[in-house]
Amino acid sequence: LDVVLFRLALHWEKEYVMEEKIRSALAYPLVVMVVAWLAVLIFLILVLPSFQGILANMEMEMPLVTGLVLNTSLFFQKYWYLGFFLFFLTTVGFKQYLNTDSGQELWSKIVLQIPVFGGVNQKIIISRFSRTLGTLLKGGVPILQALEVSKRIADNKVVEKALTAVMAHVKDGGGVATPLAKCKVFPPMVVQMMAIGEEAGALEEMLEKISQYYDEEVESTISRLSSILEPLLILFLGGIVGFLILAIMLPMFKIIGSI
Repeated sequence: LDVVLFRLALHWEKEYVMEEKIRSALAYPLVVMVVAWLAVLIFLILVLPSFQGILANMEMEMPLVTGLVLNTSLFFQKYWYLGFFLFFLTTVGFKQYLNTDSGQELWSKIVLQIPVFGGVNQKIIISRFSRTLGTLLKGGVPILQALEVSKRIADNKVVEKALTAVMAHVKDGGGVATPLAKCKVFPPMVVQMMAIGEEAGALEEMLEKISQYYDEEVESTISRLSSILEPLLILFLGGIVGFLILAIMLPMFKIIGSI
């Protein structure tokens, strides 16, 4: 029992460390996105109205971009409560849909197919699954029970469906690697390593190596993404502010050019 508890402690410690690294990597992008939306709303509701009178007195045809920004500003000034209501309604409806089986399955597919982030999520799932299954098998848990627990730990309907097929194959006396290869959810390298582990009678050790490899992969990928996202988000925020300022300045540039 003491050995199993020690392994479980190591398992959950690694899970906690990974989750904290992911939260730290996502904190900066989320803050920048919130600041960007707040800047746009403040500009449209508080700053732009002071320019509307000046622009309205200009006897000229407004550029398309300027007209779009002005109409958007008027909408938010008059119907700001409607915007918040629609946002709240959309958020609640989306959460309710995600609680359904079809919603969870659709979201699981989307999460795995998002460029860059889908690959990171797949690596996290593989690492979590391998570590959990390896820990349970080392603790003497029967493979079907271990697969059932590992399936729930994956927290992804696509992966859960694949592991359900694996469990059905194992019940019939087969191995784990063959049905995993048919499901095409796990990379070929993972399937091959598990097949070698099964043949050598060392599946637990091989699963531990897989989890260690993908832990390092997730850590290095998150570090690279953090360094790349910072300048991209700064450019994104600067682009939004620059677009709004340009929309206001275009009529003035047009007047100056006609003088």
